[in-house]
Amino acid sequence: MIIYEAIKQSDFIGRYNLKSASSVQSSLKGLISKKVVAKEKGIYVISDRLFKLWLRRM
Repeated sequence: MIIYEAIKQSDFIGRYNLKSASSVQSSLKGLISKKVVAKEKGIYVISDRLFKLWLRRM
């Protein structure tokens, strides 16, 4: 499941009412360190199967 290629760009941040690129980057670092998200070939993907299932139900 692809999250977004340009997750730190202003259009993505504005679309989802996020605070700033730095807060998105900080959150991504945490998710990557917990192995919930991975970056593969420049694209962020959800690597945790349970989290992926939970997001699909949202």
